[in-house]
Amino acid sequence: MNVRASVSTVDPYVTISTSYAYYGDIAPLASGSNVSSPFVFRVSELCPCEHIIKFDLLMNTTDRTFYTQVQVAVSRPAPGVTMVYCWPNPVRSGTLHISNIPLGSRPSVSIYNLVGEEVALLRDGEGIVTLNSSMRADWDLKNKYGRPAASGVYYYFLRSDMGSAKGKIAVIK
Repeated sequence: MNVRASVSTVDPYVTISTSYAYYGDIAPLASGSNVSSPFVFRVSELCPCEHIIKFDLLMNTTDRTFYTQVQVAVSRPAPGVTMVYCWPNPVRSGTLHISNIPLGSRPSVSIYNLVGEEVALLRDGEGIVTLNSSMRADWDLKNKYGRPAASGVYYYFLRSDMGSAKGKIAVIK
């Protein structure tokens, strides 16, 4: 039985470059993979994480037509998450900035000391600011009790809907 299939979508984040596949002559109840040309599609980098893409799949045999809908969830981190950095580092006074956090990623940043204790927590509205094309976390070098952080090495850990990042901070007073 010769099988042909086509895939389509109206999703604005998806471009399909190969929408047809030919499976050749498949024996009834056979298994395996003998696709001559698989479907090829590209998801835009602007596609938000956890977005659901709906594909319509139409399969034709010599005597039957089958239709189904396939859903795919986008779960990759945004390209910018890996580009997060902090400055100035080392920091002597004032404010440490953790920059280049992707917009709309609902970030939180935890600052830890060498022992692993959380020193500060930065969240939206509490140390996270929105800029033109990204977000930034600003740490005022105070612990969660409002006291100045001691000199030493700290670690930041960024969690967001678009991935996570971590790094070292040196505080010198």
